[in-house]
Amino acid sequence: MRTTVTLAALACLLTACSLECTLVDCTSTLEVRLSHDLDLASGPYQVEITTPQQELRCSVGPEPADDMASCFGYRFATLRWDEATVVVTLTDPFGDAELNPDGAPFESVDVTVSQGGTELWRETVAVDAGEPNMPNGPGCAPTCWSAVASESL
Repeated sequence: MRTTVTLAALACLLTACSLECTLVDCTSTLEVRLSHDLDLASGPYQVEITTPQQELRCSVGPEPADDMASCFGYRFATLRWDEATVVVTLTDPFGDAELNPDGAPFESVDVTVSQGGTELWRETVAVDAGEPNMPNGPGCAPTCWSAVASESL
């Protein structure tokens, strides 16, 4: 595969062809998944997620949430949970003209779970960037990611 791509690129350079890109767009996401054994009936619990670009504060309580629940601190985040898992999904979390102009995924995020002001758990969670999505082909923007940070409390 790499040889084919390299030969094609060399042939293109030698014949002065230009790279033609389509205009298909895509969206990056970061899903933070926390497996837990919290007693949700005694909630609420606060889940704080800190990335290099955002700080979110989410509240998890006795009632399971649907995709309409949200977190404070980042407009494009959804929150859902059940008796075993808390999932926070951030849409387009990586792009920042100054901090991250290439839109590359973060290496990690910091997660803190507390209740009533008492910290119960704190961890730096590795982010699995997954494979890049390049809908317009190699060498053509954009490149998007479906990254996941997963941990058990």
